[in-house]
Amino acid sequence: MYVDDSTTLKVPDRLIWENIEIFLLIAAVAIALVFNSLVLVQTLNSERSNVSRNYLVPGGFSRSYFSIFKINLCISDFLILLIYALGKIVWLITFEWFFGDFGCKLYKFLSSFSFYANSNIIIAITIDRLKCVYSTQLQSIHSGRRVRIMLSLCWIFSFFCSLPQLFIWRTIQTTPLGWTQCVSMFVEEIANNSTNKEETYKQAAFYEIAHQSTAFWIPFLIIVFSYFLIVGKMLSFNFKARDALMLRKRSDYDDPSCTSIVDYTTSNSKNNNTTLNHKISDTWQSFWNSPRASAQLVTRGGSVRLTKLQAPTIVHRHYSTSFYSNWRKQLGSRVFRSACLIILTHIMLWLPYNLISATRFFNEEFYSMVMHNGGNILEDLIVINSLVNPLLYAERRHKNNHNNRRSIIA
Repeated sequence: MYVDDSTTLKVPDRLIWENIEIFLLIAAVAIALVFNSLVLVQTLNSERSNVSRNYLVPGGFSRSYFSIFKINLCISDFLILLIYALGKIVWLITFEWFFGDFGCKLYKFLSSFSFYANSNIIIAITIDRLKCVYSTQLQSIHSGRRVRIMLSLCWIFSFFCSLPQLFIWRTIQTTPLGWTQCVSMFVEEIANNSTNKEETYKQAAFYEIAHQSTAFWIPFLIIVFSYFLIVGKMLSFNFKARDALMLRKRSDYDDPSCTSIVDYTTSNSKNNNTTLNHKISDTWQSFWNSPRASAQLVTRGGSVRLTKLQAPTIVHRHYSTSFYSNWRKQLGSRVFRSACLIILTHIMLWLPYNLISATRFFNEEFYSMVMHNGGNILEDLIVINSLVNPLLYAERRHKNNHNNRRSIIA
């Protein structure tokens, strides 16, 4: 709550912006609850498949490890919608707090808990993407263990960060109106004509800085730094992949060992050179990928013995071309794109309000002017984020062009 300079609390007049805010919140909450419910049910009932790449095994079946992130993010969105958003709608409509002192503390605690949980889960997704880029191994059963540990820490950290709200927020009753309001201890001290207002303002500023930093700015910096590392790694891999491709071409066409690797005998070599070269060309790719030490091809004119069949692995700084292929597939997967969209949307919708809120530490008049002219609507973008999230990570089904089976892309 904005700390006012007034020495008494009065029942404020309803602003036109608050009527708009009520309408927007009701619409956003109604739509978001439907979307999140559908996506949560869909995710929980998604197909169980055999163990494969990017999958883990909880119990006797496998489930996409990214679905664990989606379920937890969906739960945090439900908390924002059902606790923070609905509570704010009632508060804006009644203009008075009717749920007592304990209700005030609990509402602020759970609202903060939902914000912290949402931000922390976004951090966990970011760290998982970072690990995916820097790891030389595909996701496995160990990914599920890592994801569960990270998410457990997210919820625990959110709980402890929200505890101060139980001590800072309380209800006060103005006189002679008897109007009850849920405010912070700093507003109460100022409203009670505290003689040490400067110290109260400093304490309020410290609280706001700590709250905003842990709820948004620290997660924001972690996300930016992580994606800076991801972009750097991707650029580095692009250069390495290009060099590895050039090295492979030189190995295929310029390496003398490739021309001396084939010894063949034939009774009609003169008449069968074209056929022989064609056979070697057709089998060259499988020849290099064969794990055997030698093999024998049969042509019309005789036999061709291929020695040293174990191809030299094209390695550039310890990375094979097959690894580049798997790495690119993993980055190009729907999981990776969905994660990036979720993170980008979180930043875009949470940043405006937090930027405006941060101005109070530098220009109190500007902050007050913005908040009295619709600035609170920027805070409602957090609720919009909970509406957009299920659209970003909802599972989509498509028909497989090869076997006409229904499959899930998650």
